[in-house]
Amino acid sequence: MNSNTDKPIIIYVDVELRELAENYLKNKIRELDMIQKYIEAKDSQALKVFGHKTKGTAGSYGLETLGKIAGEIEVHSIENDFKSITEKFTIIKKYLLSVQLETA
Repeated sequence: MNSNTDKPIIIYVDVELRELAENYLKNKIRELDMIQKYIEAKDSQALKVFGHKTKGTAGSYGLETLGKIAGEIEVHSIENDFKSITEKFTIIKKYLLSVQLETA
């Protein structure tokens, strides 16, 4: 989490998926700087790929909200709507930094 006032977003995952989900979450957090650079460079193709891949994989780890927002980034990338992309990126960043995985 990024501040003491943010409440964690608890995501329950099966024990068999816990390690995979933790690695996935860590990788997505590491990608934040890269996504910010794509936004600054107005690289709609790279943002579209990020959105598409994340939309398709996030749900496998219980991160449906991430997948939904990533899908919106994909659509906004096709439209070159960088204002909306920036707004969605801010939501994704806060979400990723607030997620806490728990075993179901």
